[in-house]
Amino acid sequence: TVTSFYPQAHIVFNGGVSGEGTNLMLGREALTATSTRKAITDLLNHAPDVVLYRGASINELVNVNSGNWQSIADAVYTQHITLLHRMLAGVGYVVDSGVFGYGAGSAATGPNPGLVRRAAMYLNQKLRANLHGLFGGRVVFVDPVGALCDSTGLCFPALTYDGVHLNPAGGIVHGGLEAQALTSLFGPCAGPRYPGVNLVPNSLLHSTSVTGA
Repeated sequence: TVTSFYPQAHIVFNGGVSGEGTNLMLGREALTATSTRKAITDLLNHAPDVVLYRGASINELVNVNSGNWQSIADAVYTQHITLLHRMLAGVGYVVDSGVFGYGAGSAATGPNPGLVRRAAMYLNQKLRANLHGLFGGRVVFVDPVGALCDSTGLCFPALTYDGVHLNPAGGIVHGGLEAQALTSLFGPCAGPRYPGVNLVPNSLLHSTSVTGA
């Protein structure tokens, strides 16, 4: 939905794998290269200008308890930072969405939802506090608090269909937040990508505009 708010954005690669966390994201690089591996190398091979990173995974936090929630969140943070370093080795900027939150719903199956939210907001706080200093402004953190969840990490019910994943209304809100981040990096969107007529046929231009004679 970010393209609805920032039409010049053009998605060149989807590196997401449902249900995975930062540990498995890091492990993909060691897998045999295939069309479905979705390692960071595969992402960078598409030469994006910016990565929309939605990888501060709730999947690694759902089973925390009172004795380990902070250490697990710290481990996820370390892996998250490693992933950002790898991305920034080949891309100019990253828009980092952090964890959207955790609420009541069919996918919110952790034994202690309050601790899951505490771990998620702790992780977000560390990202919010450190990303600019670590990466010199090349990473923009998209804060979900107040937009997608409250200050405790509880997802706004109207924006999620299962307590974890965003529904279409949540996607619209999130897309608007990502568009704001793109505006802070590249300035206001000047209009749709490739306006006008393409006089030289090209596979990319042909699929995104009109080919002239």
